[in-house]
Amino acid sequence: MLANHGVNPYTHSMAPSFGLFRVSPNGYTFHLNGTPVTSFSYPALAFEIYQPFLALGLTVQTAVMVNVAAWAAAIMTLFALLPRSIRAAALVVGSLSTYVGFAVGGVTDAVYIPLLIVAAYLWPRFARQSGPRAWVGPVLFGLAMAMKQTPWFILPFVLAGIAGQVRIERGTWGIATAGRYLAITL
Repeated sequence: MLANHGVNPYTHSMAPSFGLFRVSPNGYTFHLNGTPVTSFSYPALAFEIYQPFLALGLTVQTAVMVNVAAWAAAIMTLFALLPRSIRAAALVVGSLSTYVGFAVGGVTDAVYIPLLIVAAYLWPRFARQSGPRAWVGPVLFGLAMAMKQTPWFILPFVLAGIAGQVRIERGTWGIATAGRYLAITL
């Protein structure tokens, strides 16, 4: 809401939001000294994804609606990309109460998951692609990283996988290819 009014939310305290949105102390995140976290620290896309909906006037449960839609997109994407013999696994994993609870509970992880699924599907093909098609996977990975820090920890493994895939296909480690993926992602 602050960003939609031209105010940088990273420079303002979010403490008034607790009362305004009736956030229970059970929902707070705490510093090591026991005081609640009252400022944003996540990458910007974590909240920017909700801005268009707020600008359209959708203010009640916007995060939940966007998160559930993103989780549904993740399940459908996974279903479409998996081999036919194991497609049902997408429905089983997608319906686990832990993941559904995260989406309904307003946890933003659901929003970056569809992007990460497509990026994971495309990374083995990266070394063989050129032009705009080669950019799709790394750009989606970069967008996922812009939403939350969790995908940052996956990046080294993807880069190692790309370098190893090139070694399998060409006989030499694909350090330059992995570096190109990293550059596009960043």
